[in-house]
Amino acid sequence: ASFKVEIAHLSITTPASVVGKYDIAIANFGRTLYGASLSGALTYPHDARQRLGCGAGATIDIPESVKAARMAVILLLDRGSCAFTEKVMNGQKAGADAVIIVDDRDEPLLTPDAANDEGTGSYVDNITIPAALARKVDGSKFEAEIARNERVMGTMDWHDVLPHPDERVEWELWAETNDECGHTCQQQNAFMRDFTPIAKSLEQGGYTQFTPHYITWQCIDNPPTTEACKAQCINVGRYCAPDPDADIHAGYSGADIVIDNLRALCAFDVANKSNAPWMWWDYVSDFSDECTMGNGKFAMRSCAEKVAKNIGIDVDAINACMGDTNGDHTNPMLEAQIAAQSPPAGSSRRDIRLLPTILINGERYSGKIARGEVLTALCAGFDQASVPAMCSDAGLMHAECVRGQQGDVTCAADKEGDGKTACKETGSFPYYECACPEGSQSVVGHDGTEKCESPLSRAATSQGGCWAKDGFSACVPSVVCKCPKGFEGDGTTSCVEIDECKTKCKDSNAKCVNTYGSYNCTCSAGYAATYQPEPVDDWICLSTHRSGGASLVFTSVLMSILGVASASYAFYQYRARSYMDREIRQIMAQYMPLD
Repeated sequence: ASFKVEIAHLSITTPASVVGKYDIAIANFGRTLYGASLSGALTYPHDARQRLGCGAGATIDIPESVKAARMAVILLLDRGSCAFTEKVMNGQKAGADAVIIVDDRDEPLLTPDAANDEGTGSYVDNITIPAALARKVDGSKFEAEIARNERVMGTMDWHDVLPHPDERVEWELWAETNDECGHTCQQQNAFMRDFTPIAKSLEQGGYTQFTPHYITWQCIDNPPTTEACKAQCINVGRYCAPDPDADIHAGYSGADIVIDNLRALCAFDVANKSNAPWMWWDYVSDFSDECTMGNGKFAMRSCAEKVAKNIGIDVDAINACMGDTNGDHTNPMLEAQIAAQSPPAGSSRRDIRLLPTILINGERYSGKIARGEVLTALCAGFDQASVPAMCSDAGLMHAECVRGQQGDVTCAADKEGDGKTACKETGSFPYYECACPEGSQSVVGHDGTEKCESPLSRAATSQGGCWAKDGFSACVPSVVCKCPKGFEGDGTTSCVEIDECKTKCKDSNAKCVNTYGSYNCTCSAGYAATYQPEPVDDWICLSTHRSGGASLVFTSVLMSILGVASASYAFYQYRARSYMDREIRQIMAQYMPLD
């Protein structure tokens, strides 16, 4: 068993000097297009000062010839001088549809990762495009051709990254009950809450078989009765977790984390034996809301038992499963975790050392741990004859307010008659809410009902001194007059409708039809229109044909669009025990660099 770098492919079709299929390492942040491919023109900044892509708001010029070709832009940037996430964010702002970072040293492929600091979290929260790393020897050839003004065309392919052996997807989530480890913890817990209704539906429908896991360490002190072992371990040093606040004398301890991890495992075990494994999702979701380190209830047994009782999981059975955490003996549940995270030599399973980690059909998932991206990956794991209907519901993938989706249609219908016709995406089911459109505000009338004040006129009238016409208004609360999306002008006397088809809906497989205030983008057969949200705000066409000619039976599954965060080593960046940190830093340095 070993750590595995997840590989996608880049196929170059022109020019002849570089035609071929090249391996690229999938980044551990951004958007991974599982089950699809993206074709476009590779470009590399002509200005040498732009080739690193470093600096907040760095300028990166996309050649006009590439823009004029109306195709997807695959931007090459050089590794070095700043974090991978900073490069990709700057590339996205420049208009790239994907970024490939070219290594600056001759070495095997590594997984580009993201750090856990607040600044990096801001970047990865807004990255919505694919990112990858290319070998120096390969990328240098592409860059040399582009420098000679050659048109380098290629396809990034993620079709067969995940195996899809049968009609059911088996997946695992390696997580942690700790809720104070920075951006990564926040992202993981938000995902669990957000994904609960989807996970339950997939499990109840028999589409997936899910198993939760928690990493467990062993104290290496001999005897395992030192102060550090007692603070971080249970069962006399057998099962440990790093201290969450790096202080074994204060706050919560590693032992607290191990106990709550064990309780969550037992909650799943009890629910699974009751033929309702999906109840685990309710347990961890409610636990993360009610039993937090912030409210002082994290290590309170009574809080966890209340959560389990409220959702119908047998509390006595959970306690029996947990056993005596102070006894000098092994715990079968935690022994199973150790066996799963550190498989024997020759096993096809990979070591688990980083949190959070998702395995889908035995392969490690790379990318943002969020509802849309994880669901996209799960859907790519089905064989083509058994993809559930959920996989064609773009709304479940954070696109409810995209034109034509449930949120957009429902709000526009205004069935409540309150004038809330604007759609706003939210982070909880049903993932959208209706709101008053720009130029109006919600007020409560004499009869106690809530309505939007000053609904937009269908005639050309003044809206607070701003331009307004045909249901569109430049009146934005607390902002000077500003033309609405799809228009340009001063916002006061004039807003002119933009023909988005001149700059949007990319590549030769796309067809664009301009509409008043918007546009429609459709794709040729065998391609799916996928929306990229702000700051990209565009549709591109992705191939949905699996290699070998088999068609993948999901199309709008790829309309999810997402943003952020990585399964990085920083989840365990506690510095509480040197032997734990040392192993993780070594893995990080070897396989998952940050820059």
